[in-house]
Amino acid sequence: MAGALACSNRVVQYEEPGDPPAEGAVLPADPDPSDPSEETDAGTTADGGKPKDGGKTTADAAPPPPPTPPPPTPWKSLSTLGAPSGRSLHSAVWTGSEMIVWGGFDGASNKSDGAAYSPTMNTWRTLSTVGAPTARRGHAAVWTGTQMVIWGGNVGTTPLGDGATYDPATNTWSPMTTTGAVAGRAYAGVAWTGTEMLVWGGAGTSYLASGGAYSPAANTWSPLSTVSEPVARGLNTPAAFWTGSRLLVWGGQNGGGAVASGGSYDRAANTWSTIASAGAPAGRSAHASVWTGTELVVWGGLNGVSLNDGASYNPATSQWKTLPSASAPSARRFPTAVWTGSRMLVWGGWDQPSYFATGAAFDPATSTWTPMSTSSAPVGRSNHTAVWTGTEMIVWGGYDGAAQQSTGARFTP
Repeated sequence: MAGALACSNRVVQYEEPGDPPAEGAVLPADPDPSDPSEETDAGTTADGGKPKDGGKTTADAAPPPPPTPPPPTPWKSLSTLGAPSGRSLHSAVWTGSEMIVWGGFDGASNKSDGAAYSPTMNTWRTLSTVGAPTARRGHAAVWTGTQMVIWGGNVGTTPLGDGATYDPATNTWSPMTTTGAVAGRAYAGVAWTGTEMLVWGGAGTSYLASGGAYSPAANTWSPLSTVSEPVARGLNTPAAFWTGSRLLVWGGQNGGGAVASGGSYDRAANTWSTIASAGAPAGRSAHASVWTGTELVVWGGLNGVSLNDGASYNPATSQWKTLPSASAPSARRFPTAVWTGSRMLVWGGWDQPSYFATGAAFDPATSTWTPMSTSSAPVGRSNHTAVWTGTEMIVWGGYDGAAQQSTGARFTP
């Protein structure tokens, strides 16, 4: 009954069944079947047709649709609760569930601490310092699948040649052997092969043209061949990537300035070959670079002035291809870059006096750039780190021109 009354939106008074109408009562007139405007209690006209409004009463009218929510911002800030203190020139690796940040420079001193960030929980946990390497910046860091390897770096002008491995499952550090290790250095090219960490080049007491391979499983070092290796370079790390069978090294800086050459190292044969120079971009350091699975992509950097050009190198064909300039980021040095599986995301960096909070995505399949959203983006910075989680780019730390940052954000393309 309650539903029927609410639906009809009318109140009807009834006499008891069988009672005659009260004396003097005026009986309601029967609906005129010829007038479709006369509506019965059931919401239809006397002849059974629908009323002029289609049979809907005020109560039956559908409510207005809710307002369309604004599109979600692609940037989300990281929690700062429990985050490491502000720093730059630190390292960051992605484990599959956490970003581990360690070491770096806070503007006054080098750091020997770190923390692990979980994007699922938006929380930080502090790393143990027991057995951790001594404070440093500009060190090498790789993720092996179970451990983070930290090696090298410097303290002021003193290069370091030691390191340790960190196990997040047990929150413990283990020292690396120094027997057979390469000479201490900072800003070296480094890559993980699946079984070894390859280190090449870098800045020690001079610019270096040597390298070594470290096996975490055996805790041993072995030297890389120096025959036909690239010229020495370091200081503003050269691009270094493992292709699945070779180590590619390109760019960097030495006493003669920015370098426009590179080498391809075959680990199985322990031999070097030269990367083609025809079509290569101008020499540079402090550039962004990624390995796509088939190509080395280089962009931006420094060669006396900040650059906003680049090229991609295909080792299978030994050919370079120039990147387009349309919609590319503005010229800058020390940007970060990650590979999403289909695009290179370039973000941040600086070009005096600006620290950039902008970036763009480069699609090699279409050879096009697409600017990244700046809505809710973190403050501009350089010498920060960026990792790719499989769905997001996480940016953290760096220097914004005024302070060492302890903030970061996640970007979903």
